[in-house]
Amino acid sequence: MFNKKGDIWVSTVIYIALSIIVLTIVLVAALPVIHKLKDRNVTIQTKNILIQIDKNIREIVSSGPGSKRVLSPVIIDAGILNFDIDNSVINWTLKTTDDSAESGILRQEGNVFVIVNQRVAGGSIVEGEFEISQYLSYEENPAIEMSLAVNSLRPPFTGRFTMTIRHTGTINTNKVLVPKLEFNLQ
Repeated sequence: MFNKKGDIWVSTVIYIALSIIVLTIVLVAALPVIHKLKDRNVTIQTKNILIQIDKNIREIVSSGPGSKRVLSPVIIDAGILNFDIDNSVINWTLKTTDDSAESGILRQEGNVFVIVNQRVAGGSIVEGEFEISQYLSYEENPAIEMSLAVNSLRPPFTGRFTMTIRHTGTINTNKVLVPKLEFNLQ
């Protein structure tokens, strides 16, 4: 006849195998969605950090030489934060597969500029990959001169750090007084 003990074990192994297969299929389908949601969340958090940096820069400029603000903690979970000292730009970029924003169109959200471009590697476009860039530009309104403190960390920045912004005075460029701000990241 039939071995009832053996039938139970065979059934158990089949049920466990089917459960593992179903879980694997669900995870494979869900992981890309989870990564896109994570990238969107990081993008929103970083935009809020840039808004806080901009708010503090504008307060320092209006307060005059000697004013200083400390932002702590500044947390960049993903992507990189960079300072383009020569062009007075603070820029954050993230490589992602999230295609929710239209590629190549520059948007402005408050004082933060946002652009999504298709990612380019080795001179050719990488299908399905994008680069989100959010930045603050201070070439005008207000025009500022930026520098990194001697003892500051060096860009690109990622992770958790403290940012100190100090108004060190003004410089005269073309008979226009331009505020000079020094950034120190520790």
